[in-house]
Amino acid sequence: MPNVLHALFVAWQNPATRRFYPVGRLAQIEAGGCQDCFEFVYIQRAVEADRFQPFVSFPDLHQIYRAKELFPMFDNRLVSRKRADFLDYIAELGLPVGTVSPITILSRSAGRRMTDTLQLFPLPEYEPDYGYRTWFWAHGIRHLQPRPDERIAALEQDERLCVRPDLNNPVVPDALSLWTDDGVCIGYMPSYLLDDADNLQDTCSFCEVYVDRLNLPPAPVQQRLLLRLESCWPEGFVPYSTPRYQPLADDASTVVPPVLDEVG
Repeated sequence: MPNVLHALFVAWQNPATRRFYPVGRLAQIEAGGCQDCFEFVYIQRAVEADRFQPFVSFPDLHQIYRAKELFPMFDNRLVSRKRADFLDYIAELGLPVGTVSPITILSRSAGRRMTDTLQLFPLPEYEPDYGYRTWFWAHGIRHLQPRPDERIAALEQDERLCVRPDLNNPVVPDALSLWTDDGVCIGYMPSYLLDDADNLQDTCSFCEVYVDRLNLPPAPVQQRLLLRLESCWPEGFVPYSTPRYQPLADDASTVVPPVLDEVG
């Protein structure tokens, strides 16, 4: 059974409730000596998501799809490297200029289109110098009243944000809101991070959210504020390991927990 080298999850938005549900996993795998092969599988949440139908490119919920090149459904979500503003685009994502991995670019950009119902998010990877470290875009900015545009524009690099439960959220009952030290709510943590964030907050001595990059207009609001979550990496911990994230296909590639050093 191949091992997962890098992976991201595919979330689908229910058109009625507007909530996103993780339904699939795209992975770069090592199989038969090929370290640039790709695999797509559906996960358990796809069965539970009301009104979800399999993607045309992947019609069978229980099949493993593998290819030596990135599937067109995802390749079409990458910005062409031939565009004159490609390096500016990479900078807006907070990525090093030399970044070439399609998985990395899709993970950071979320692979979104203006009229799309899909969102991509990464499987966090263990980093020896940090432990658990992942990046995400602040959600819900456009729905805040009043809009905190001026406070967001004044945020500073590496400014720490406070994470608070939002018990009155009508869409996501377990939502976590993000606040500045001077008491301004500037958005929400994505729902896909909530289970792991709760786990890390309960387990680690530190679990913090920081401002990583601010993109002012005309950058789209969904890529306005890039944030960074840092914590320890508990021994034996595997991100998104709850049953809802498990592949429906029996022989899907596996995620191997990291061997920890001093961090964790």
